[in-house]
Amino acid sequence: MVPAFEQNGLLPPYIGKGPSDLDGRYSPFPVSITELVNLFGKTEARKTILDGFLRYRTALRHAGLTGGVQWVVGSFVEQKDSPGDIDVLTIFDIDEECEFKIIDSNSELFDPGTTKNLYQVDAYFVNFQGEMESRLDQLTYYLGLFSHQRGTERRWKGLLQVSLGTEEADAAARSLLEERHRRSDVRPSHMAGEVP
Repeated sequence: MVPAFEQNGLLPPYIGKGPSDLDGRYSPFPVSITELVNLFGKTEARKTILDGFLRYRTALRHAGLTGGVQWVVGSFVEQKDSPGDIDVLTIFDIDEECEFKIIDSNSELFDPGTTKNLYQVDAYFVNFQGEMESRLDQLTYYLGLFSHQRGTERRWKGLLQVSLGTEEADAAARSLLEERHRRSDVRPSHMAGEVP
């Protein structure tokens, strides 16, 4: 379940009595790809970005990344009607030889500038195979980077986590997105606590 936005337009970093409340829920908050489309695909700009994100996920699976999770971060998960793109950290677990083959054969999927132009996805990656300390350093770096709002007082904010999933899950999300395009039921999402 995605928590309501805070008054500052950001997802909370945790839900509970405080950061040390072990019974609370913490970012990244799990969400299905269909829930992501349903909750965040309500403006034309967001629908276009989600279309690119779904195409990007398909391209990753076709390249050989069939398992893992993606952290959905950045202004896309803030209370903005027209974010510029969607920031995504893909976390996977494959042997390094396979990783190098996938990257060599599909370099366009692993370059943030290219993915931003092709899919409106600012893409980053962490492979959990290899030296544990190095991988944890990478994940810690990205968690610190994405859990704070840039250009402000560095406010803490929450992240979302979606499974890389299956073609079937993405097909259901795409159907929902296409239905939204047909209906063009864009409605204002300026109320505090409402997901755009």
